[in-house]
Amino acid sequence: MRGIRDHLCDESDPLYCAMADLLSQGEISATLHRIDRVLKSRRYPRPGGGANYPWPPV
Repeated sequence: MRGIRDHLCDESDPLYCAMADLLSQGEISATLHRIDRVLKSRRYPRPGGGANYPWPPV
């Protein structure tokens, strides 16, 4: 996850550029925030209640 975070912090990185084509800056920032939370807690978040998959199916 640290590697992904490093890529997303560099606006010239190919991964960042690919994500920026698909997501707003706010969504990229939210992704970085989620990565930081996982790195800090050293645990993946527990799934919430309800369906834990995309709905409706695509």
